[in-house]
Amino acid sequence: MSADTVASMADVRTHRSHETALAEPPESARALIAWALRAERVWIGVGALVGSLWMLSLAAIPIIVGSAVDRALDPNSNSPVALWAGAVAAAVITGAAAGVIRHWIAVGLFVRTWQRIERRITARVLDARGGAFGDPGRLLAHATNDARNVGTVADLMCRGTGAVVTVAAVGALMINTSMELGAVVLVGVPASLVLVIPLWPVFERRFDAQRTRTAEATSVAADTIEGLRTIRGFHAHDVARNWFAATSVALERSGIQLARIGGVWASLTAAIPSLFLAAVLAIAGRQVLDGQLEPGDIVAFTGLATILVIPIGTIVELLITWAGGLTSARHIVEVLSLEFDVDDHAASTRVAVEQRPRRVATLAFDDVTTLQLDRFTLAVGRNEIVGVACTARAAAASIADLAARRTVPSSGAVVLGVLDVESRPLDAIRACVVVDDAAQPWLLPGTIAENLDVSTQARSSARDDHDRQLAVLQAVGLDELRGSDQLLEVVIGARGLRLSGGQRQRLAVARALARDADVLVLVDPTSALDSITEARVADAITTYRDRRCSVIVTTSPTMLGRCDRVAFVDGADLVDVRDHESLVRNSEAYRALVGVSS
Repeated sequence: MSADTVASMADVRTHRSHETALAEPPESARALIAWALRAERVWIGVGALVGSLWMLSLAAIPIIVGSAVDRALDPNSNSPVALWAGAVAAAVITGAAAGVIRHWIAVGLFVRTWQRIERRITARVLDARGGAFGDPGRLLAHATNDARNVGTVADLMCRGTGAVVTVAAVGALMINTSMELGAVVLVGVPASLVLVIPLWPVFERRFDAQRTRTAEATSVAADTIEGLRTIRGFHAHDVARNWFAATSVALERSGIQLARIGGVWASLTAAIPSLFLAAVLAIAGRQVLDGQLEPGDIVAFTGLATILVIPIGTIVELLITWAGGLTSARHIVEVLSLEFDVDDHAASTRVAVEQRPRRVATLAFDDVTTLQLDRFTLAVGRNEIVGVACTARAAAASIADLAARRTVPSSGAVVLGVLDVESRPLDAIRACVVVDDAAQPWLLPGTIAENLDVSTQARSSARDDHDRQLAVLQAVGLDELRGSDQLLEVVIGARGLRLSGGQRQRLAVARALARDADVLVLVDPTSALDSITEARVADAITTYRDRRCSVIVTTSPTMLGRCDRVAFVDGADLVDVRDHESLVRNSEAYRALVGVSS
């Protein structure tokens, strides 16, 4: 696949993501389901017609057989057997063909609706304006289980419509033949479905509880796998096992409770058609004995009563699916309706990357106040690497969030170049500012090359990217993994767990350096490294960020010693800004923080 093709695909995905992200969130669960179904209204219409044809073809078979019986018993009839056999064969073939097409359409509806909901959730989660999404396990449940449940509602639209049409058509036919039998179908079916209404809220509550427990179990499993090295190191297998077992037991109990109510639903699904079959047979048999019906009619009605098992069961299944889909849709709406962390006031005047200045040169915090910082002021020039040493981890995270505009200050301003960041479109900020928490790196599960490609910008050629990637990997010492010819093809596993903690951190630093961003903010880029490797990475950062605006948030004396200036933040207060040696000589608190002697 060519680079141009990949770029085009990325542009399409980006456009789609923005389009979805900017759409208004649905007001309710029903509105979300309506939105998803409306997008497939053409296929739902076609599927409904084909689904109706499928079920009506099945219903036509006993009618044809009943008519054939009546003609066979009529001494004055000359209808050939082959004609009726052909009619049955035509109904069977039509039903089979319609069933295959209906299934194909239904699967397509299910998959497309599922993926559409997933894209909507993903677009909201990845929206540059952020939001308080909470537990990752719950997000995973929303993007998979909940989206799939809404997709199942779309899947049943074909069969559900066919079921309603078939019940109505069979009821009308029976009324035309026997008012009593028609009343059993047309009145009895809706009346019997009323029996399941009291179970609806119980089913929804238990379905919701089971979905919540599943999300919790997913989170615990992910946390356990991520902490496997620590668990092994501390021999804490029993603690981890008990933690997961407690969550699993809760999931098991919620599953059993859901299965119980599901069993009642299943019993009703089996009992209602059976009761109808018995009622139709009893009434039809009595009417034949009384001479009100022909023998062929009882054959037809017996077959129709048997066929009704399918549409009635489908209607009950549709009710169950709707209940589950509605519960899932509520949780999805909660995610889509979350408030944004920041407002993109410039969204209506987005600036294309090509139109922005080639270099945004400087970054400044002008009297910024947040929950973690008090009147923080710091200017970083175009040729500077400025270190920031914070006694509080929250203050360090706040500086990074402000630079990326993941949050906004309660007072003061963050200035990028000559403009306040709040006056810049978020897309433009993301294009020229890279902020990475290297202490907790996010890595793709593929190869090193795939991780570095995340940071690739349009340069003179793909060869330039390849050469730069290899150079930064060697600069941070990752050439220890394999020879340079195959280094980019090293597979790092899920969350990079095939690498050590230090290797993951160095890969995150290499990815940031490969981007060659106008402004770079790195948080704790060397916290997991030994002193020798730390010095090598510090040299790589100063080399590759020469003549670039850079902020390194760290308490590493090795890294701070490479910076042009160092800002010391004690709690929420900016204490001093000077070179590293001056701070070491004049600030006892700074020496205690970074662990050096005067």
